[in-house]
Amino acid sequence: MMVQGSEQSTELTILLGGMPRAKLCRLVRELIQVLFPTGADFHAFLIAHGHQGLLRRFEHTDLLVLENQLIEQLGPHRLLTLFWECHRVDVEEYALTFRDKPRDRRKSQHSSILAVSLNMDATFRFASLWEAEAVIPEIWHIDLRDFAKDRRAEPEQLVAAQAESRRLLYQQRIAAATFPIKLVCKAQLPLMTWIGWALRYVRDVTAWNDHGCTFTAFRGPQVAITPITLVYPSPESIDSVRRRKSGGRGGS
Repeated sequence: MMVQGSEQSTELTILLGGMPRAKLCRLVRELIQVLFPTGADFHAFLIAHGHQGLLRRFEHTDLLVLENQLIEQLGPHRLLTLFWECHRVDVEEYALTFRDKPRDRRKSQHSSILAVSLNMDATFRFASLWEAEAVIPEIWHIDLRDFAKDRRAEPEQLVAAQAESRRLLYQQRIAAATFPIKLVCKAQLPLMTWIGWALRYVRDVTAWNDHGCTFTAFRGPQVAITPITLVYPSPESIDSVRRRKSGGRGGS
């Protein structure tokens, strides 16, 4: 299926002309990651365009399911038009690159390794994990050693490292990957936790601990982790509970 000119502006139609539906859907997914780098950003977009019902039905699933439902309901043509209207420059620049650059076809049968270096080179520290394999897996490297080389990062350095890791995760298209990833880090726990959260889709993640003489694998959760909203009791309800416990004697 090709782009229908009646659904889009003339400029966008020219930009995407002749692109089959499957490729358009892939472009939509990548643009969602670029334009809405966090789940909260994407949710805000859905609310702003009247898709509260869709959000209520699928907000507790991983983002891939929510994106699939949105593409199915609106179609890639309509979504690209919405993105164009809201973020014209970003969409134009990304779509041009997407159209003209050969796609990176990763082989999903082999897992990839994401190495995160903060206070030490993780690729060097964990090299023995993959050197013995017949097929060397693809290794992504998030190098943040400028923020805390050979020492623990201070809180403000962790914040800066987080910002840089976010840029690299999207620049290298790591956040969009849906195949298994082995995560090896020489970094402090807050940064590791954030990077795990930033990986956009639920996946089979194995984290390795290098304490002791051997590596120990820790399996990550295999279902989406969703935040909850804490509801705090009002002062009136607290007073009511106190009165019941005191047998109705107000003020005692």
